[in-house]
Amino acid sequence: SPDGSSSSIGVTLIGTANNDTLQGSVVNDALYGLAGNDALYGEGGDDLLDGGDGSDGLYGGGGNDTLISGTDASEGYLSGDQGNDSLIGSAGVDYLYGGTGNDTFVGGAGNDVIDDDEGSNLIDAGEGDDTIRVTSQNAADSSTLTGGMGSDTYILGVRSKAGQRMITDFAPGVGGDIFDVSGLLADNSGNPFGAPGYLRLLTDGADTLLQWDSDGASGSVYGWLTLARLQNVAATALTAENFMPQVTPNGVVINNVPTATHLNQTIAYTEDTTAAITDIVITDPDLNDTFTATVSLAGGGSLTADSGNGEAYNAATGVWIMTGTQSTVNAALAAMSFVPAANGFADTRASVSISDGVAPAITGTLTFNGTAVNDAPTGTASAILATGTEDIAYKVSVANLLKGFSDVDGNRLRVSDLTANHGTVVHNADRTFSITPEANYNGVMELTYNVNDGKNGSIDATQTFELKPVRDDLNLVGTRGDNTLRGDQVDDGSYDRLSGLAGNDTLIGRGGDDILLGGTGADLLIGGKGKDSYALSESTTATDTVKIMNGDSPVTGFDSINGFKLTIGGSNSDSDKLDLVSTSIAANADAVDGTDVANIRSHHIVNGLISFDDVNNYAEPLDIHAKNFSEVIHYLQDNIAAGDTVVFNHVNGNAYVFQGAAGDTLVQLTGVNASGGLSITGLAADAVWVV
Repeated sequence: SPDGSSSSIGVTLIGTANNDTLQGSVVNDALYGLAGNDALYGEGGDDLLDGGDGSDGLYGGGGNDTLISGTDASEGYLSGDQGNDSLIGSAGVDYLYGGTGNDTFVGGAGNDVIDDDEGSNLIDAGEGDDTIRVTSQNAADSSTLTGGMGSDTYILGVRSKAGQRMITDFAPGVGGDIFDVSGLLADNSGNPFGAPGYLRLLTDGADTLLQWDSDGASGSVYGWLTLARLQNVAATALTAENFMPQVTPNGVVINNVPTATHLNQTIAYTEDTTAAITDIVITDPDLNDTFTATVSLAGGGSLTADSGNGEAYNAATGVWIMTGTQSTVNAALAAMSFVPAANGFADTRASVSISDGVAPAITGTLTFNGTAVNDAPTGTASAILATGTEDIAYKVSVANLLKGFSDVDGNRLRVSDLTANHGTVVHNADRTFSITPEANYNGVMELTYNVNDGKNGSIDATQTFELKPVRDDLNLVGTRGDNTLRGDQVDDGSYDRLSGLAGNDTLIGRGGDDILLGGTGADLLIGGKGKDSYALSESTTATDTVKIMNGDSPVTGFDSINGFKLTIGGSNSDSDKLDLVSTSIAANADAVDGTDVANIRSHHIVNGLISFDDVNNYAEPLDIHAKNFSEVIHYLQDNIAAGDTVVFNHVNGNAYVFQGAAGDTLVQLTGVNASGGLSITGLAADAVWVV
């Protein structure tokens, strides 16, 4: 309908005897102008436009339309626009324009003007001296032109350089049809035929080809291009009267059909190996012809196009093409090879076409027969193996070792040469492997092995799993001499027991909750990380040193020292030493109110010995016991400056040394009452010697 509705049924509009304007809808309409000078617009859809009598203008618009000028001798203007249209002229002068699409023209009587524009068109100009303008530039267009009775003129110009045109009834000689070539010769003077090499007539069987070289014999950029094929017309029959401007066609050429070797051949190839193609060699006496070689591969690989002569290969379509002189096309064909698709060995074919642009193409077929080869497996190990345990045999399946690998040939995969970097391997009958770890080894176990397909195809592989540690208690005993004993660094619940015996020993516990027994002699004991226990039992005249490094004895897991000897009688000759990060003793503080923690409100410090009270302005010391122990520690953390050291006594008969720091340090001295506080000289009675 004219309102543009979506109905598929259009309108039928009938004009009057006057000058009417009829406009159709977007669907299929029928418009009849009747008499008068009418204007009919089909718009969208497949429309029928009949102008009737009068000078009418018919405009098809979109769709496949039929335009009829009428039966009278009035002038008509018909424009098909888009779509495959049919344009039918009247008995008078008509102007027929097909537009895009494959159109059909019937000029009828009268001296009509017809445009052979885009598309593959069928033109019957009919009676009269008609003018047919050839303007297609699309190489795929192929039009058939019939001039009909009368002396018809075919206008050729630079826009006529593409597509194919067959003129079925060209009339040569005086009074015959005419080629208007003035548009091709705007920059040239004289006769374009013969030596100048701009135009030539080429005999091709019973037909004659009119060809054009836009830069002539002196140029090398362009070659011969066929503008029109004159069906059943001898080249010698054309005269100067058949051309405008009138020029004598004195350049008649007989075209020779090219030949080529090895157009048909069978090539055996091996999977993944480029195959050579026996040279296809073109031979043609017409050395100046332009040749096009086209090789269309059905699939299964690709064709090389790297000779440097200008050939091209389209991987999407499988078409290899080369256009040029005989020598350059032959060079490109000689360099062409077949590259099979990766892992491919299927039989395939390629069609070959050789054309000189004039004669029918010569064709052949290349047959490629493939032979398969074995491909090695591919991939990487992808299974996530379960965690094992130190000192316990571990079992892994072949299936897990093969996970992540594949074989394009479908061969069954196998595992061979399996080794473990920290263990021994046994291949079991149930398609598993048992790995026995090295004694006491824990951590990453790396497996190396070979994945093979049983046909000499293989790939190296690696896989890993974790062995979690187990508790391994270490018991080291020194001699009667001076020994250095070192524990392990594992903190997994195990402990090291280091016994120095006699001599001046150095015991280093390192990681874990260790037990360090100094024995007789002046010993140095370093527990390291973990909650360590020290037992000092040196001789009367010897002194031991316990070294606590930063972070080694935190308040959350402090070390305990048994047998620590205080300074007695103001002499340090037999006093043990506590070696802390800092030797700074907190300054004396007389009844100081600190930052409260629960019931702890104030403290008192004398020579590093600190006591606490639950009232402000310290009155008397509180007993420190298990229930308020954590409050005391928090109070110390809030009120003792970093690097300062204090000691306090617990009702359980133990003394505790606290040193403020980023991680804080707390050391328990069992069975000790440090009533003398702390000393950095070891000369204060009943004091802890801090160094």
